[in-house]
Amino acid sequence: MRFKDLLIILLISFLVSFNLFRQEFYKSSDGELHLARISAYTKALKASHFPVRWAKNLNFSYGYPIFNFVYPLPYLISSVFNIMGLNIFNSLKLVFFLSFLFSGIGMYLWLEKKFGVLAGLLAACLYILAPYRLVDVYVRAALGEVFAFIFPPFILYFWEKFNKKASRQNLFLTALFYNFLVLSHNVLAVIFSVFFGFYVLFFKNRKISYFKNFLPFITGLLFSCFFWLPALVESKYTMVRSPLFGKDYHENFLDFKDLIVPSWGYGVHGTSYQIGIVLLFIFLVFVIRLGKTKDKRLSFFIMLMFFLSIFFMLPYSDFLWRNIQILKDFQIPTRFLSLTIFIICIMAGLVVSTFNRHQKLLLWFLILLALFLALTYAKPEKYLNLGKDFYKNYSKSTTWHQEATPVWVGSEADSFPKGPFGSPDKVTFLEFEKEYTHHYLKVKADEESLVIDNTLYFPGWKVHIDGQKVPIQFQDPRFRGLITFKVPAGVHEVEVFFGRSAIRLIAELISLISFLTVIFFLFLSKIELRRK
Repeated sequence: MRFKDLLIILLISFLVSFNLFRQEFYKSSDGELHLARISAYTKALKASHFPVRWAKNLNFSYGYPIFNFVYPLPYLISSVFNIMGLNIFNSLKLVFFLSFLFSGIGMYLWLEKKFGVLAGLLAACLYILAPYRLVDVYVRAALGEVFAFIFPPFILYFWEKFNKKASRQNLFLTALFYNFLVLSHNVLAVIFSVFFGFYVLFFKNRKISYFKNFLPFITGLLFSCFFWLPALVESKYTMVRSPLFGKDYHENFLDFKDLIVPSWGYGVHGTSYQIGIVLLFIFLVFVIRLGKTKDKRLSFFIMLMFFLSIFFMLPYSDFLWRNIQILKDFQIPTRFLSLTIFIICIMAGLVVSTFNRHQKLLLWFLILLALFLALTYAKPEKYLNLGKDFYKNYSKSTTWHQEATPVWVGSEADSFPKGPFGSPDKVTFLEFEKEYTHHYLKVKADEESLVIDNTLYFPGWKVHIDGQKVPIQFQDPRFRGLITFKVPAGVHEVEVFFGRSAIRLIAELISLISFLTVIFFLFLSKIELRRK
């Protein structure tokens, strides 16, 4: 990568992020939720709870299994910045900035290899400056989507190297970045995985078997198994499997004009989903010069993928959303716009490669026009005057549809409990201590009595009385969804702790073993090369 091109990508990333670099945070759709989650994730890391699955302080301190289901990587990175000394606002803003920067670098590396330096630079800059990227940051503050934009170009960059030379190093790097995508956003990981699947089928090396071509993606799934397998299996315990969940997808379909008209706004009804003037221009030029593109197979493929991505955002696709459960889980059809943008940036690389003259003139005209338009959008609606500790004691669940709420609870909490523990019987709490995922109490009961730990039950919570495991009753109608258990008469020491369910233990072992195995063979290959 040329140093001056890196500086251009860095400068553009800084310019579109400039309005983030203020002490205050800003009004957004999801920023409040993500800041609260970062705070909760940071507390979990400081309490040595890893992999993080439980948020102790959320849901009015009853706890919430949110991190068992939502993408962990953006929260991990943000929390590391927070632990290193950045306040919670700047930790999130830095992740937004890095998303612009590294997504541009990834796009440059991939398309520069395919079409040349100018094509790589144009595609990288347009990938950063796409209006939907700015919507994700300045209107929605959609942390997972913002962060996930980094990885698709890196995945294809390393997969194409693997496709030419099926080395262990190329396999590992493709798998690693695909793993990062899976850990960055549940929905975009699925959307781009379908795209990658078709891409591999279209462009695989015929000398390499289908299995070997897909092996980097299979390996990436094994690396990230600790997250997606428990999330998939244990979702049956939550409201995400409620018949009502995902039913409002039809409210988020777009009219075709929404993709074309260059509008801008904030909020539910004013949010812009335009493709963008420059990206639409790229598409039109691509169609006009389709016959002059050097890679006809790629041109056909991305044209097909482009129309499919548009189709799934329009009401015409309602019959598919209605009948395919995984689409309902996406909730918002406009998420396909992420793929649309990615595809048009590939078109940009192809378009530049069709010009023998005036390449630089076209390049700078498009970049400067896209930058000018982006800078008119790249600003918040307004800044919020919040203290830096505002989200440290956030009480809500951080979900809009109660999707991580266990089915046996009924609803999220709406007030704090009177205390960490309680009992309807004659029980004296002699001592108690409630740490992040480990609670200790010493109780005295005149007779067999019920004790309530005011913590939401979720698989993994266990109770030991005097070192012996006892059953948890979490469906008592008086204390619905809470950890309740019986203690016999006398004085007893009780431990309540959050451990691994069977599926979590299996998934974590799969991830660990697969990662260590690949590292071992990678190390082995390095030794073999040195011997040669």
